[in-house]
Amino acid sequence: MRSKTGSRLSNSEQIVLLLSWSSNGVIEGRTRLEKLVYLLQNISRVDFTYRFIPYHYGPYSRELVEDLDQLNEFGLIEEVVSPQESVTRYDYVLTTEGEQLAKEIESHLSKEETTNLKREYNKWKDLPTFELIARAKFHMSEGQ
Repeated sequence: MRSKTGSRLSNSEQIVLLLSWSSNGVIEGRTRLEKLVYLLQNISRVDFTYRFIPYHYGPYSRELVEDLDQLNEFGLIEEVVSPQESVTRYDYVLTTEGEQLAKEIESHLSKEETTNLKREYNKWKDLPTFELIARAKFHMSEGQ
C-alpha cells in the first residue's frame, strides 16, 4: 500500500497549496473544489481528513466548506460569488496573504513532497467539472 501524500500538512494548508498551483490562483466553483479534494483524498491518497457524504452533485463535506469559510475569514482566500443562469457559483481565489502562506508552506516541504503533491493534483486539475463529478460519484457509489 502506498503511503499518504502531504501527511505533514493540515487540510487548510493543502487547500492553500492547491489554489496556489491553480491557474491564476483560482478554482472555479465549490463543486469543482469539493470533487478535486474528494478524488485527491480517496483515489490519489493525499492526506486530507474530510468526511464526505453523498449529495446532489456527488461527495460533499461540510468540514471542507467550514475550512473554506475560515480561510476566507482569515483573508487567505476570497470567495467570489458568481451568479449563473440557474445556480450561483462560488469561486475561490488566493489572496496576496494566501500566496505568501503558500510559499511559506512549500518552503517547509521537501522537494519530493512538493513534487508528489503537485503530481497528484495535476492528474485531476484540468478535467472538466462534469467529469470530476462523475468520477467522484462513481467512486463513492462503489464504496471504495
